[in-house]
Amino acid sequence: MKDVNLLPSDAEISEVERILSDLASAMEEWESIQIDYSRLKDAEKKLENAINASDYPDKSCFQSLINEMNGMYTGEKDVRPQIDEVLDKVDEALAELDAYRVLVELITDFNTRMEQTQYPGQEDLKIVIEQAREVAKAPFGKDLTEVTKRLRQAWTAYYESQFRETDKTNGLSCGYQSRRVGKICFACRW
Repeated sequence: MKDVNLLPSDAEISEVERILSDLASAMEEWESIQIDYSRLKDAEKKLENAINASDYPDKSCFQSLINEMNGMYTGEKDVRPQIDEVLDKVDEALAELDAYRVLVELITDFNTRMEQTQYPGQEDLKIVIEQAREVAKAPFGKDLTEVTKRLRQAWTAYYESQFRETDKTNGLSCGYQSRRVGKICFACRW
């Protein structure tokens, strides 16, 4: 009878261990690829939804980013090193869309409230609202946060203008909410 050795040799065991290690590494790499590219695809969907929900006048600047993301996702080249950079661009685009939404809401809100009131600073507020409207017509590349800030400041100045009553006898403005009884000006700060 022949002596049959059914156990693999050390070389065969080493080869199988190397193959299993390579397979485990490939599986980890595949999982990493799936995670990174799913982040890209999720960001693309989020941006598309935000674009579709927005009244932003020229959406082509955002569409080019969507196209870039599609190219990355469907391309044959591994672009994982660029994904974080593109995700930063998506965050900037989402912030731009949100800043535009806030600006348009403030323009509408402040204009409506101004029309319902007749405070002394109305003409100044009208000018700032009109400037903000012009920016909202072509917002790309403009600092919408700064425009919003100026609009809020103009609204605050307009609102506070109702409390500034000039004493007609001596030309003083107390800057407080005041009530005149005869020639006496009573002022209080709320």
